[in-house]
Amino acid sequence: MFTQDEVTQAPRIPIEKVKRILKNAWGIVSCDVQVLNGYEDMNFRATRCVWDHGMSEDETVIFKITNPVAARNTRHLDFQRHVCETLTSNGIPAPYYIPLKNSQKIWRLEKITDNVVLPVRLIRILPGTNLEHFPFDQNTVIRIGRLVGDFHNVMDMIPKAQWHQHIPFIAAENVDCAVKEVEILQKAGFLTPQKSMLVRKVFAELREMLNESHNMDTGLIHSDINDTNILVEQKEEQLEITGLIDMGDVHCSLRIMDIGATCLYLALGDSSDDKDWSRFPRWFLEGYESVRECADAAKIISGMRARMACSLICGLRAARINYRKEHDAYVLKTQIRGWNMLEQLSRAGAHPLI
Repeated sequence: MFTQDEVTQAPRIPIEKVKRILKNAWGIVSCDVQVLNGYEDMNFRATRCVWDHGMSEDETVIFKITNPVAARNTRHLDFQRHVCETLTSNGIPAPYYIPLKNSQKIWRLEKITDNVVLPVRLIRILPGTNLEHFPFDQNTVIRIGRLVGDFHNVMDMIPKAQWHQHIPFIAAENVDCAVKEVEILQKAGFLTPQKSMLVRKVFAELREMLNESHNMDTGLIHSDINDTNILVEQKEEQLEITGLIDMGDVHCSLRIMDIGATCLYLALGDSSDDKDWSRFPRWFLEGYESVRECADAAKIISGMRARMACSLICGLRAARINYRKEHDAYVLKTQIRGWNMLEQLSRAGAHPLI
């Protein structure tokens, strides 16, 4: 599915070029632009926008250069808009894609560098702050579990005939490429034999799960519900979820992978002194099962392990290829706690939550 050195990241471009594209494509004649973190896409925040119709609007928009994997088929970009509109109309605030100037289309192809042409989009930001800036207490995690359950319920409303399958490198379905990458990384000195053996065991378990998928809950998943992509606002004594963002990796997969990924990122992002990560899947399931049955709950730790291994290998692959020719701390940040977490998850066995 992916060649050995296939690039999965959009390139970084100068701020002035971003401003030129914003002016030509959307009619933003003046704005302040800031580079944002981006794993595969390149994202920029534009503020203090002045539009060519003469109005200055005090709103923040996100300019997105789509990564080359998602850009393989632009139908996936239109499907993301459909997903967002379906979520919003069913009570889950999701991003709004701003149409191009004098058009209803939400993307257009731009020459990003001499050899790279990619789709660009503009997104109106939702109210709220990234969850990562708040503590992950029990009530908050329960609400996140309910959010993911609601997300899966809404995704089931979209007819299969409208689905557009897209497999990012980090996806469970890409496990064969991930296993090959482990060998490449070990030969290149990015992986020790011990770490290589650890992820190989996890990938073998993941293959077993995929072979059982006909007996498991499958459907559209977000694939990246984390403390960055959940927006919240403080309301009295609790957090209120105000939005779910970044639908770039939406695809059909095992629902337990979505559940496992969310619980994993809560555990990784936790800043408290409590090192008992198992509370997160327990609290999460309490919220999830209040709106939707989790028939595969016994495999939640397996889902966490699989996502952790996929994320670690994906990050190391980006570092090996080093397409952006820079030290990308955002790409590698999961490595800091990730290997220790994977070891803990591997020692946990199948289902320590009962």
